[in-house]
Amino acid sequence: MKIIKTAALTKARMRDLAGLEAACQTEGSAPVRFPLEDADSVFLLYETDAGDRLAAALFLIMPQIPDSNEPAECIAYTHPALRRKGYFSRLFEAAKAEIEETDLFFPVSQNSEGALKALEALGADFSHAEYRMELSLAGRAASFGSAGQGPLPQDRDCAGPLLCTVTEEADDVRSYSFSLGNGEDAVCHTVRYQTSACLYGLSVRPGLRNQGLGSRCLLRVLTSLAQEGARLVFLHVSGDNLPAVSLYKKTGFRVTETLSYYLY
Repeated sequence: MKIIKTAALTKARMRDLAGLEAACQTEGSAPVRFPLEDADSVFLLYETDAGDRLAAALFLIMPQIPDSNEPAECIAYTHPALRRKGYFSRLFEAAKAEIEETDLFFPVSQNSEGALKALEALGADFSHAEYRMELSLAGRAASFGSAGQGPLPQDRDCAGPLLCTVTEEADDVRSYSFSLGNGEDAVCHTVRYQTSACLYGLSVRPGLRNQGLGSRCLLRVLTSLAQEGARLVFLHVSGDNLPAVSLYKKTGFRVTETLSYYLY
């Protein structure tokens, strides 16, 4: 057995991960999505008894903004035929050095019994449930109006010019500040990957909520991402946050997965 840590996957490692992903998908106990673009560090465990065989993989996603006190995320998969051998525990021990004092979230699908048992043994506690939502931006670079797809819905109840200031917080991390002319009225953040982007932290000043401002801000950000070449935008939102879920659905996002988050 050997464990390899890498931040840049070679073609050979990518092929190994594709085989592991296919095996997990075939087993079918939970939706499988390897965060190849998102991960800051990847830990790979190979069995070496009869040639190198990828048995398990762990992806570590660190907070995008340094010193933000946001938790890191850990996503791990083990080949269905090689479970209950302690491989996840060994990968997690190897990854601990990267975590230091950072809180760690484990997102798992609700029907993944094996992952839930592993987290229980680890001592992780249930924190909350979230939806993963996605929106395809393919063919929508011109304000979502190209390729015959038409514009996304937009509210105009909150009238007035909308000013937007964009700040580069870190590599590929942007903050958007929106104003109707009297200070900051809304904010939003994005993280760019190769062909996708993660949207998070959309917030509207309490006195301006339910007036369409959130839709206007969201559409401004989505238009910008589409014009820059992003093909997919994804986000995570609490299942209890019904107004936010409604806003994202109205803008074209769809729920692709329901995740339970466990805090370690």
